Amino acid sequence: MNHFAVIDIETTGLPKEDEGCLNFSGIYPTEVAMVVWKRHGEATTIDEDSTLLKIPPDAAYCPEAEKISGITREMCETTGVTPTAAAGLLASFIANHETNGLPLVTHNGLCFDLPILFNTVPLCIPRAIDLDTKLIWKAFSLGLRRGKDENLHYFYGRVAAARFNGKSSLAHLFRLLCGQVDITAHRAVSDCMVTAEVFSVMVERGIVGQVLGNI
Repeated sequence: MNHFAVIDIETTGLPKEDEGCLNFSGIYPTEVAMVVWKRHGEATTIDEDSTLLKIPPDAAYCPEAEKISGITREMCETTGVTPTAAAGLLASFIANHETNGLPLVTHNGLCFDLPILFNTVPLCIPRAIDLDTKLIWKAFSLGLRRGKDENLHYFYGRVAAARFNGKSSLAHLFRLLCGQVDITAHRAVSDCMVTAEVFSVMVERGIVGQVLGNI
C-alpha cells in the first residue's frame, strides 16, 4: 500500500461530550490540507495542498486551539477562503492528482477531522477505504482484530468503544515508530506528512495487515 491520500484539519476548538456522544456544534475548521503520498522503491513522491478557511465572526475560538496551531482569527479573516471555495480547491486537487479510489489515511479522522470537515465544507471525497492510524494502533495494542467478513466501519466502532489506557497521539506514534523526536507545530500539512510516515511504517511492519486483514 504505497499510494494513498492523507487529510488533516485544524479547528477552532474541540467537541464537547453530550450524553456520551461528541457534539461538534460550533466547531469550525481553520485550515485543511491534503497530501498524496506515492512510493516508488526507495523514492517517495509527495504532493500537497492546504488552505486557511474563514470562520463565522461570532464563532468561539478556543485560545488553546489557537496556541497549538498558531493560526489566528485574523489570519483566517485576511487569507482564508469560504468553505465553498475551499471545497472547490480541494476538489481540483483531488481531480488533478487522481486520488479517486485511493485509500484515505487520517489520524483520528473518523472521530474528529472528517465529521467536522463534512459538517462545514460542502465536499465529497471519493476514496477506496478509510484508514485511521489512531484506531489501527489502538486495535493493535489491545489485540483487537477485524473479523474475516466484518464491516470495516463496524470494526472501527468496536475499537473506538474499547477502553484504552495507552498512548496513541500522533506525536507519540511518530517517536515510537519512526524514531523522530521533533514534530513541527500542529499545522495541517505537517500533520499530514507525519501521518503518512507513521502509516507507511505501520504497513511495512505488518501492523495494518494484522489488524485489518485483507483490505
